[in-house]
Amino acid sequence: MSYNTILFISCAYLLLTFVAAFFSQRISFIKNKLSDNSIVYALSLTVYCSAWTFYGSVGIAATTGLGFIGVYLGPTLLAPMWLFILKKIIRISNYLRITSIADFISSRYGKSAKLGAMVSIVCVLIIIPYISIQLKALEFSFYLLQGGVSTELTSDTFYLDPSMLFVLIFAAFAIVFGTTNLDPSEKHPGIVNVIAFEALIKLCCFLAGAIAIIFYVFGGLGDIFSQAQQRFDMQALAVLGVEGYSYQSWLLVSILSAIAFILLPRQFHMAVVENNSVRHIKKATWFTPLYLFAISFLVIPVAFAGKLLLDPQIEADTYLLSIPITENLTTIAFIVFIGGLAATSGMIIVSMISLSIMISNNIFLPLLLRIKIQYQYFLSDLNRRLMQLRRVLIAAVMLLSYGFYKFFSINYSIVSIGLISFAGIAQLAPAVFFGMYWKWATEKGVLVGFCCGIVLWAFTMPLTNLAELGIIDSALLTNGLFGLSFLRPTALFGLEGMDMVSHGTFWSLSINCMALVIVSLNSKRSSLEITQSDIFINPEKYYKSEKPKSSAFERRADFNELYSVLNAILGKKKVQQIIEEHYGKFDENKLPLYADSTFINIVESLLSGTIGAASARILLNHLVDQKPIDPEELIKMLDETYSVYEYSLLLEKQSKELSITTNELKEANTRLKELDDLKNMFISNVTHELRTPITSIRSLAAILGKYNVEESEKAKFLKIIDDESQRVSKLIDQVLDLRKIEAKPTLEISTFNLPVLIENIVTSFEEIKGEREIICQLEQIEINTDKEKLQQILINVIGNAIKFTDYSSGKIAIHAFYNEDSVMLKIKDNGIGIEKEHQNKVFERFYQVNHKGENKHKGSGLGLAICKSYANAMNIQLNLSSKIGEGTEITLEI
Repeated sequence: MSYNTILFISCAYLLLTFVAAFFSQRISFIKNKLSDNSIVYALSLTVYCSAWTFYGSVGIAATTGLGFIGVYLGPTLLAPMWLFILKKIIRISNYLRITSIADFISSRYGKSAKLGAMVSIVCVLIIIPYISIQLKALEFSFYLLQGGVSTELTSDTFYLDPSMLFVLIFAAFAIVFGTTNLDPSEKHPGIVNVIAFEALIKLCCFLAGAIAIIFYVFGGLGDIFSQAQQRFDMQALAVLGVEGYSYQSWLLVSILSAIAFILLPRQFHMAVVENNSVRHIKKATWFTPLYLFAISFLVIPVAFAGKLLLDPQIEADTYLLSIPITENLTTIAFIVFIGGLAATSGMIIVSMISLSIMISNNIFLPLLLRIKIQYQYFLSDLNRRLMQLRRVLIAAVMLLSYGFYKFFSINYSIVSIGLISFAGIAQLAPAVFFGMYWKWATEKGVLVGFCCGIVLWAFTMPLTNLAELGIIDSALLTNGLFGLSFLRPTALFGLEGMDMVSHGTFWSLSINCMALVIVSLNSKRSSLEITQSDIFINPEKYYKSEKPKSSAFERRADFNELYSVLNAILGKKKVQQIIEEHYGKFDENKLPLYADSTFINIVESLLSGTIGAASARILLNHLVDQKPIDPEELIKMLDETYSVYEYSLLLEKQSKELSITTNELKEANTRLKELDDLKNMFISNVTHELRTPITSIRSLAAILGKYNVEESEKAKFLKIIDDESQRVSKLIDQVLDLRKIEAKPTLEISTFNLPVLIENIVTSFEEIKGEREIICQLEQIEINTDKEKLQQILINVIGNAIKFTDYSSGKIAIHAFYNEDSVMLKIKDNGIGIEKEHQNKVFERFYQVNHKGENKHKGSGLGLAICKSYANAMNIQLNLSSKIGEGTEITLEI
């Protein structure tokens, strides 16, 4: 494929990302939808998967077998802890308006400009080589597509060098979308959306390339493994890992990867600075590991394929692209190239933005603001000048990375530089994690520990690489520093048998942590360190507040001077809003003479989000008079603050409990009113029903006593009196049944034949069932329970079935059978049915379905309530199912 064609399609893809970033940042609807989306956030974290993982994972697998898994396993195993660690970091950063990992560490240790500058410098020295290997991967893949043309840089082809063209494009992208404003939040939605988009692109491209190799070039996974075993005459996995890979190497790579996933400048920027809500973390804890699994599970087969098909001289890092090219799968090769371009561009662009913020806020600004002339020059138009500085820094970082690639990385593998970078970034971990969980960590302790860790890292890893390449005297590896054998970089203090990365990581991190703890315990914390440590260790006290709660200083500033500086930095509109929130309605003629400590704390918090904590502190030192608060008083104040915080939490908890209890009481009261209304209705029904038969009995008795009545009439009257007397008796029984429900039933257990009991009950309904059909299917069952109460339940249930079915076409089926350790009894009718909303209430006292309807069936509303009460006492499960127009089924499980 021609140079121009590859370059044209590459530029077209990058232009597409420009357009996507532009519209997702400018169109409000898209911006709002994507910026508050958990999936977009989770995908943006996969900027971790750079060209090193896209191409280099296959390279690691080809040389170490399963060793590559550690790069993905570390972040995956740490993912559940993001809910605690990452959430805490985000809350701290939001409260303090932190914009980089250097700013985070600097803020914790007394807003130390020295520490911020040191972290920034080390990050630059580590990330520039890391960016260089991305350029190497990109240019090598470019030339592989072109046909393997030499990548040597000459003066004649400098302007045609693809890596230089990509450097210019990436720098332009970062400048356009990463240096648009100085908003304290430093959010870049366009960048986040593009990174999420590119995450999908690189995943699809990787899978497309891997699947084509496995199922088109070979006959599937089984074919690859069997060919490997036959050709190399060994177990399949032994084909890989010619360099060997120990368990400690695998473990340390996993640990380094877990740390790098959070602390790499680009990862910190995407995970913390660009985060819009901590609720997004929950989805990221499973979605991001799922992505890492998807992009890694076909790595081993591709590594096998490369070993089987390609010359041993071909770099293993290029297998994913070299195999399709060798097999003339041009389209697949180009798809893989686009995936590598997506992986590279995302990593480089975010790294440049995060580094430009770190360098400007923690190196240049603190330095320039200390020089009076530069201080006045920058403050005259800080917004524009800082943007200009960041743009220059982006260009400088890219050119340095390009130079490092051409003069060093071009001769070295992608994998080795990537792991060395991870080990270097891991030196930040003690400062970060001790700072978040150990209040006694001090600036001096971190400085000493960090310096020791970085020196040992440089000695055991980068210096070893230089010696291996012959750039420095290789005698260092055999004789040791100053000819001392115990100072050999590959066997420091006599520790041998470990690979370079594991060995260097062990010594550098161990000494870093030990120095930090020892020096911190023997040094005193400043007042500012005390307040900052409280924020980092207990962020829950602060993160919901919009205003700082405490300060290590009593401060005062000339308001007019502070006002003019703030206008130059934050803009007049923003400053007026801040003043109105603190002092009330804004009136330029009635501004206070001096700014108080609280207002200055608010200003410093806002400035920290714009120019970094260290620079904001230096800037305010020019404007503010301050007197440190005595450390003992400050600690007392923080303890009191924490006591107030704990008390507020207790009050909040009690308030919630009280609210729940109040709601329960309201519900109970409502239910009591309903029951009272039903009870009143029941009494009204009963008294009405009693009055009618008693009136009939009295009237007929009076007639019989006063008049001579014929025998036939007398018999008729006596029959009516007898019927009405039975009616009164039934009503009295119902009232007594109410007493039975309210009292706990006593059981009289006996053994009896269930079918006989049911048949006797059915026979008793013979007169009132009319033309209704009662069908019994009864197995011969002996049961042991309270016969009288079961009989009452069945009488009520069967009586209801008769009452609510049609006189001529009604059917009632009674089915009794064994069901494992229980007896099932089902009574089903084809009556009018019960509406769904009433089905849960029919077992309540006094409740009658359709009691307000015109066709009301007479009753007290106690029958099924009594059944339920008895069933509960007898440990019988009583269930009801019903459909309108289809009938009702009652099930008893005895």
